[in-house]
Amino acid sequence: SAVVAAAGLVPLVALPEASVAQGWEQFVVTPLGFVNTGLGLYKTALGIYAIMSWLFAFGIIDYGNEFVQRIQGFLSSIIDPVIAPLRSVIPSIAGFDISFMVLWFVIEQAQGAAVAIMVGALTYDAYNTYY
Repeated sequence: SAVVAAAGLVPLVALPEASVAQGWEQFVVTPLGFVNTGLGLYKTALGIYAIMSWLFAFGIIDYGNEFVQRIQGFLSSIIDPVIAPLRSVIPSIAGFDISFMVLWFVIEQAQGAAVAIMVGALTYDAYNTYY
């Protein structure tokens, strides 16, 4: 019909197997790419936060430095709200806070799932073509 042709849906009507819109992968890959990147940045911030806490504990860096205070304050503002519930559930072992490792593991698993879904979306057409 004229409406279908005007809307540019002729390939979808003509080829039923093409009813999955071409380029649909980008609707999956792009958002998950942003999520994966965000999780990677958060994991980097978590690592810097952990290293800074050790450097404070051993007296290697001085908390009196304004630049250090700003970095620590920023990292604390984005990490403490996420890690505080974990700390209330997971006890320290011999004075060692393992909530960092648990959060790191959760982020790793989320990134792995995001990458697996992205790879699946990108290889979907190739898989269906050959099998």
